[in-house]
Amino acid sequence: MRKSAVSPNSSEKASTLLILVMSFENLACIEDIEYHRDCKLKRSEISLIQNINSLEEEVVRWRYALIQYLPTKEADELRSDIFSNLTGGIDCDEAYQFYVEKMCGGHNPMDDEEHFNKTLRLRDGRDDTTITL
Repeated sequence: MRKSAVSPNSSEKASTLLILVMSFENLACIEDIEYHRDCKLKRSEISLIQNINSLEEEVVRWRYALIQYLPTKEADELRSDIFSNLTGGIDCDEAYQFYVEKMCGGHNPMDDEEHFNKTLRLRDGRDDTTITL
């Protein structure tokens, strides 16, 4: 009687294929890693951070422009809340804190002094990119 070779079942084949794909993806991502403010991130993550910062600046820029046309009471309220609902509150999120600790060695990649200073200038209408309508 001839012994036949045991062929892997479909779940074993799928598992092997998944491992190979994951390994290939990890190898492909090695060149995609950069350091951003002492934080090892993928280029796509760095781009995302830059986009978020740009969008925050745009929100502050337009809120400042709108203040000029609002009645005094509403203008004062918007001026005092000009930074509301921006991403600054994400620091309190446990999942984000875990991410910062594990992926960035405790340094928040969203902390950017240049971005912070620019939003302050925009809030005060002192930036070169301030909108005047």
